[in-house]
Amino acid sequence: MSTAAQQPPPLAIRQVSGVVRDSSGAVDVPQASVLLITLTDTLLVLTNEDGIFVFESVTSAEFTIVVQHLGYRPFMQRYMMNDTKARITLAPILLHAQLQTLAGVTIKGKVGPQLLGDTVQFWADDYIVRDYARLEELIRKLEGVNVDREGNVQFMGQMVKKAMFNGIRYFGGDVKQLLKELPANIVERIQIIDDYGDQANAAGIKSGEATKTINIVSKKDKSVANLYEIAASSNFDTRYNGQGYIKKIDGFNQLEVQAGAARSPAGVLTGAPVGTISKMNAMLAPAGGQPGVSDGYHQNAFGILTYKNKWKDFLTYELYYNLQRKDQLEIKDLLQQEYFSTGGLLTSSNTDISQQQTKHDLKGVFNTKLSDHSQLNTTIGFRHANESLSSSSNARQDGLLHNSSSLLGLQTATAPALDIDLLYIRKFARSKSILTADFHLLNEKEQQRKTDDGTVTSWHDPLPEQDSTYRVQLEERSSPENYLSTLTYTLPFNTRTSLQLRSDLQVRRVMYDQQFYNLLATQQRIDSLSSRFLYRTVEHPLLATVKRAIGQKSNLTAGLRLQQSWINSAVYTARLFPDILYEYANGMRTQWSFRYNGNTVLPRLAEVMPIPDVSNPLNTVTGNPGLRPAVVDQFQARFARFMMRPEIFMSVTALYARTSNKVTPDITFSVNGNTMRRTTGFANVDGETKMMVYYNLTKTISYHSLSLKLDGQLLRNRMIYLTDHVADHTITMMNLNTFTATLTPWQWLDFNFASGLEWNRGNRFAALNSTRARFNIYGTAYLTPEWLVGFDISKKLEHSSDNALNRSPLVVGLNMEKRIFRQKNGVISVVVMDLLRQDNAVARQLLMNGYRDIPSSHNSRYFLLQFSWSPQRWTGGRNAGKVRRNDGSFVN
Repeated sequence: MSTAAQQPPPLAIRQVSGVVRDSSGAVDVPQASVLLITLTDTLLVLTNEDGIFVFESVTSAEFTIVVQHLGYRPFMQRYMMNDTKARITLAPILLHAQLQTLAGVTIKGKVGPQLLGDTVQFWADDYIVRDYARLEELIRKLEGVNVDREGNVQFMGQMVKKAMFNGIRYFGGDVKQLLKELPANIVERIQIIDDYGDQANAAGIKSGEATKTINIVSKKDKSVANLYEIAASSNFDTRYNGQGYIKKIDGFNQLEVQAGAARSPAGVLTGAPVGTISKMNAMLAPAGGQPGVSDGYHQNAFGILTYKNKWKDFLTYELYYNLQRKDQLEIKDLLQQEYFSTGGLLTSSNTDISQQQTKHDLKGVFNTKLSDHSQLNTTIGFRHANESLSSSSNARQDGLLHNSSSLLGLQTATAPALDIDLLYIRKFARSKSILTADFHLLNEKEQQRKTDDGTVTSWHDPLPEQDSTYRVQLEERSSPENYLSTLTYTLPFNTRTSLQLRSDLQVRRVMYDQQFYNLLATQQRIDSLSSRFLYRTVEHPLLATVKRAIGQKSNLTAGLRLQQSWINSAVYTARLFPDILYEYANGMRTQWSFRYNGNTVLPRLAEVMPIPDVSNPLNTVTGNPGLRPAVVDQFQARFARFMMRPEIFMSVTALYARTSNKVTPDITFSVNGNTMRRTTGFANVDGETKMMVYYNLTKTISYHSLSLKLDGQLLRNRMIYLTDHVADHTITMMNLNTFTATLTPWQWLDFNFASGLEWNRGNRFAALNSTRARFNIYGTAYLTPEWLVGFDISKKLEHSSDNALNRSPLVVGLNMEKRIFRQKNGVISVVVMDLLRQDNAVARQLLMNGYRDIPSSHNSRYFLLQFSWSPQRWTGGRNAGKVRRNDGSFVN
């Protein structure tokens, strides 16, 4: 028997461990970042207190180790080890100091952003933030990241939608809460992840659209917390805002009790928040401060209860309850201009809308470990909403239509819903294959009643005026049911190639019941407008995907999907789409990718329902049962690079989408006697395209704590619209550039300068052309360790071909606050917003074939007295192991 025949077979997985020390070999280096790279995987852990690292389940004996730590030169080495050994222990890795000297001061080296496959990682020690800063102030300094005034986070042009803490969902997963509740000084790393869902994570093959997720990795001794907060603001007149919470977090064990209430005038622009307390309100952002409302008030309240825990190693469970109450009055003064091939239509109106709404949301998530190779994830949710709405409107139309109207409306609605999701995951040890099965049920029962009273005076030159009065009642009941099942099987052929087969089946069924009554005729039922309609759709895509590692730096995922759909068993379509993803990564500093995927979009119920909607007598809407699904082809390219020496980060994301069979409103005008009316139908059209480019360039000068950031986006839309069955198109272009300079020379001073330039152009309507420039200075300064001054000063310059938008307001927001109590965790603050009373505007909303203008309130200046108390206690994990995974969770 030959020697080769006696050689044991290579192992599928192995353990790799080692120790990291300084160049002397005598001092261990804890908390060093150790990256293990194979042809198919990228693994990351931190060294423990003794400098030791351990990788479990490494799929190849050939790998590269990269070690980084602040103050040391990076280490990189390729290893080719014995593939028959179950445990591999590497020789000690020695790091050499990397020190930089400036004017006699020794500064640790900067790690910079790290590009790790689907994850971009930032180290908190690379950035200077002021004392007592919240996480939001740190996130704003990250390369490629934008945070708007409401706390919404974008990274490389995409919205970050989920929040995690040490690899576990942060309570309900709300990003704003994460940014506004956690202190910056407990953070070790920030990770922004492309999350493709539980099925893709289990199978290892990406499909569908990724969800941007932020994960905060805390310092090891700051992973367990008791958080408390009380915050209140008021001007003792029309504004108040109060909320409080108790939160406890220890790994998966989490408890949250939170409640609050707020009231503010509607139509008053709030501007950027100024001061510590104004930036803390995650759940109750200032209401009524968005463009599009002229007057009124917003009042809301909420309550949240969250409990998450685990039972042994068998079961983890999450329980959520959310209560929301809304009471608001919105007054809108509207001027709307629409353009059609036959002429223009100008509408001016004044509308009062009063709305009361109550929502209950109860959800339970249960993840059960059935065996070492299988698990079952169960989600059960119940929602219930009650809503009442009353409205009054006076309007006048000129141009294609000539009329004036006075309308009163009353609407009540209830909407209970049951949501169930079951996900089963099975891993087969012998073949290393993975089977996942998912079943999702969403059952809703929506019922609403609408009563409309109106008087319409119409005329059609040169005919005399004619009055008509109506009073109708509409009762609607709909029962949407959604069923979705997904079956996925993933088979790895070797360490470089794997195959995935996937089958989806989605059934949507809606029974719609409409009863129409003429209340002027003693509740006479109008048979021609009363009917029942069943809307049923079936989608059945079949997908085969192959993932292949090409060399050590790139991966290719190629698939073919057969997309089948049925609409009411009458319209059947089948389309074959390729699904291609190519990814390239050169170490942790350069990444680029290209992706193509296609999809179909089914028409909505209102677009196919043949029952006329005459609740607005001036605009009858009738669906088209013969509509076909829209087809969307989408191309996306991404590039990101960090250059360490010049400390420059750049990223570009480009997206191009082409839509055929787009469902588009078809608007026609007709004369009936002396009255001219508008009728809206729907048809499929081709030729709609969208192009978007997002770019970011960040230059950091560490020695002076200066960051220069350029963010921009370019958007070009080609939209199709129909008038009297004739297709036409509009092309709109928008370019927005924002330059920001952030200077933090000391922890007690944070100074920012921002300037922006935005221009909009349209090919058909001159009124859509506008140019806006903005200059903004904002920041904070500590006069003493206890006294802080905050400021936000912005100058806007706006010009358009329509004088209604030409203005140049100077908006000034100021605050002064004092930290109180022995731990300095209390704050008393005085805030003045829009000191010069110039922050009022006409909000222009672009339509497919025109625009809509709504002015805001002129009473834009207001004062606030604020108080907050936020005691927090952070400690290390009581039962945590010494080794941490890449996401910050502990290995017990």
